[in-house]
Amino acid sequence: MEKLKDEMVYDLIQGYPIYQKEFAKKYDISERQVRRLIRDLRFEGYPIISGNEGYWIAAGDDEIKYMINRLASQIKAHGELIQAMKVGDKKTCVLVIAGNKNEYNYYLPLLKQKHPNASFKYASSTKYIHGIYYRIVEKVGTYYKRNDLTEIDLLVEQSRLRNEVE
Repeated sequence: MEKLKDEMVYDLIQGYPIYQKEFAKKYDISERQVRRLIRDLRFEGYPIISGNEGYWIAAGDDEIKYMINRLASQIKAHGELIQAMKVGDKKTCVLVIAGNKNEYNYYLPLLKQKHPNASFKYASSTKYIHGIYYRIVEKVGTYYKRNDLTEIDLLVEQSRLRNEVE
């Protein structure tokens, strides 16, 4: 394994990025093994940067700072994902997908009225979804069942019609 690591480092210091697939093919190993070896080399102190271009040895402090910031961002995103997945003791979780926290806070009282025994989680998704949606995630035994997305405007319209009838 050490010989393989030495060869990978030699390839990396040649001055051009190398894709994960190239490493896997060259050394006849899986892409997962490539990632693990790169991780091990980083732990050994090699300043290996990764990006869309592949893997390479950092040319200076700016690239190292870039990689540190990128890793910190990924850690933060994973932490938020973990929190969103924690449903707690409640059997139902309502995942509200909104463009920002203000939209979430605006519709939260209406959702709490409709689902009084649920916990609520905010998820930002302005990239892929236009509008405000919510999804019911129900705990069934040790598994979670998720329902289709429901546009929140439909919920608001139903509430408005109910209020007019009453």
